[in-house]
Amino acid sequence: VKVDYEKVKEAEEKKNKKHKPYPATEYKTVKEIFIHSMKNYADNTLILQKPSHKEPYKEITYKQFGEDVVGFGTALNKILKLNNKPRILILSETTYAWYVSYVTSLCIDSIAIPTDKELPDNELENVVQRSRADVIIYSEKKADSVKRIMEKCPKVKYFIKMYSEEEKNGKSIGMKYLINEGKKIVNTGDDYFAKVNTDPDEFKILLFTSGTTSNSKGVMLTSRNLAENINAATAYAKVYPEDRFFSVLPLHHTYESTIGFLLPMAWGCSIAVCQGLKHIVPNLLETKPTVM
Repeated sequence: VKVDYEKVKEAEEKKNKKHKPYPATEYKTVKEIFIHSMKNYADNTLILQKPSHKEPYKEITYKQFGEDVVGFGTALNKILKLNNKPRILILSETTYAWYVSYVTSLCIDSIAIPTDKELPDNELENVVQRSRADVIIYSEKKADSVKRIMEKCPKVKYFIKMYSEEEKNGKSIGMKYLINEGKKIVNTGDDYFAKVNTDPDEFKILLFTSGTTSNSKGVMLTSRNLAENINAATAYAKVYPEDRFFSVLPLHHTYESTIGFLLPMAWGCSIAVCQGLKHIVPNLLETKPTVM
């Protein structure tokens, strides 16, 4: 077989020119993405979420999100005195408070543990024990499971309930209460959150595999791992602030929490939260997303 290698080379070059990548971002940490987006897209809508099936979608801006994250992170440090890399386990369906909890954990000196809300209580207890979780942030729907965990996992320091304004009561405290108190501290001039420098290569996220073949495995990721996913994706999938993503997969999936959340956040896009598989069509019609 005679091969004209010059023609092969020309064809390769022509192909590469045709599919030239977009300019890629160069983020090293999730905190860099957060700071960039809160500064450049403050007035844009970040999250669209339904308060209930009968109500229209409520829009939450980048500005509100940023203030909630800074307030929450400040409160975890100043009110709960969580230092030395506390491990924060997030147990919830897809909801605005999940997004706040995750980004806060990645922007302060802590380790995030996104957890499957469908785990049976015995497996959930196993994950809490093995991850050595210091804090569990949970939704109302997981309250019964968390109550059992309180009795069986005494090493957990705090149980933070989403959307609750409950003041500190033993180990229990409300997330909304902490955010509001944290904002008050920030307004006095406290700059704890801004001063936290996150090392791109330190252990930052602990994920547990689905455990289909044996016990689930704990997988350690760094902030750079997530940031490089964003950098790589932006070179080939160009999105704009006008784009709207539609979130269907559970957020404890790395794919959804990265490409379905951190990527649109990096570009000032909005994210509409699907209420569940049986609501996909009406949710699509109401929110009119451009990316799914």
